[in-house]
Amino acid sequence: MHKLFVVLLLSTSVLFSCQKEAGFALEAGEELDPSDPSNTSALLVGVWKMSANTVTPAIDYNGDGNVVTNVFPVMENCEKDGTITFTADKNVTEDEGPTICDPDDPQSGTTKWSLSADNKTLFLEGWGTREVVSITASTLILKYKLYDAEDDIEYTFTVTFTKQ
Repeated sequence: MHKLFVVLLLSTSVLFSCQKEAGFALEAGEELDPSDPSNTSALLVGVWKMSANTVTPAIDYNGDGNVVTNVFPVMENCEKDGTITFTADKNVTEDEGPTICDPDDPQSGTTKWSLSADNKTLFLEGWGTREVVSITASTLILKYKLYDAEDDIEYTFTVTFTKQ
């Protein structure tokens, strides 16, 4: 599970601030304005599944000698079929989905999340931070950097999630 969690959250995404006085509840037909930073947290709450994953510079993602910038097509199915669930009480749960890359990994794991005051940085306890590139009612795009000390290269991953 750790590998999938790293892929989902590192290749990898916010969170729940004050949407309504007495808590989060949308009226029928009411929509959140994604351009309003105070809505970022409310938009994040829900179940998300990775739908795209790109990286710069190009990387040999699966060790086959081919470098790619579009990582998603070369990822294993077990890395793509999991979900991430953000809750209003600031928990985030990663579920492995139908296939698990490592049978010794648990089906799911939970940690805490928080959002910076400007809603541009997602903090995931134990997993680091992600830049919130954009969020709508149906799409979440997170960005993070990963440094490869062996090759002295810093990779920037941009991961798109679709709300389920």
